[in-house]
Amino acid sequence: MAGDWTVYWLTSGFGLILIGAAIGLAFMIWRAMLGADFPVIGFKPLALAYLYAGIGLVGTNFVGCYMDFSNRVADGLLSEHQRWSIVPGWTIYATILLLVVVLPFLVLVGCQ
Repeated sequence: MAGDWTVYWLTSGFGLILIGAAIGLAFMIWRAMLGADFPVIGFKPLALAYLYAGIGLVGTNFVGCYMDFSNRVADGLLSEHQRWSIVPGWTIYATILLLVVVLPFLVLVGCQ
């Protein structure tokens, strides 16, 4: 599965550096866009946006994975114990995959 390699690569050293660079670039763009207003506003709104977006992304992925595996338990394909051994891992997996999409778009939203 192509997503497996993406998750593996993004959790390696270079992938984590790339994610950090994307976040750092967003803060530099934020600083440049604010100009003279930066001392008044600062980085707090962008940092809170990243925090809340991360919490929302993890929460949304958890609910999606929970519902998907609830259907599998209801159909008798998995036991309850198996669901709780799979859902946390799938939540993290989906969150890492969606980070590739969410980070760039969050920069665009923050700069509007």
